[in-house]
Amino acid sequence: MKLLRNSFWFWLFLSLFIGHQVLEKGMDIRITFLDNYLDDLLCMPLLLSGWLAERYDLFNKKSIDPLEIVFLWLLMSVLFEVLLPQMFPQYTADIWDVVCYGIGGFLYYLLINPKEVI
Repeated sequence: MKLLRNSFWFWLFLSLFIGHQVLEKGMDIRITFLDNYLDDLLCMPLLLSGWLAERYDLFNKKSIDPLEIVFLWLLMSVLFEVLLPQMFPQYTADIWDVVCYGIGGFLYYLLINPKEVI
């Protein structure tokens, strides 16, 4: 987590996520568009930041490769938008969720992912 301590974007995304959860679940304030897509948009930057922190602590890796970001995007998309909706009726597939995962991964790459100095 030391690597992310000074990351403005990580803390902004985390604050948005927590703030939305408090509004939605704690105060029962519903904003339909945010309820449907904000968590999906913030999912990738937050997951990838946690993954980066773990990789830094364990292996001293200071960034995540673009191919790994694409792999996580595909994994999340297939798991949450293909497999789970087929297995459980309470889940629904939504192509816009896949788009949000992709945008979130791109935002992570542009704003949070440190570029390793060779």
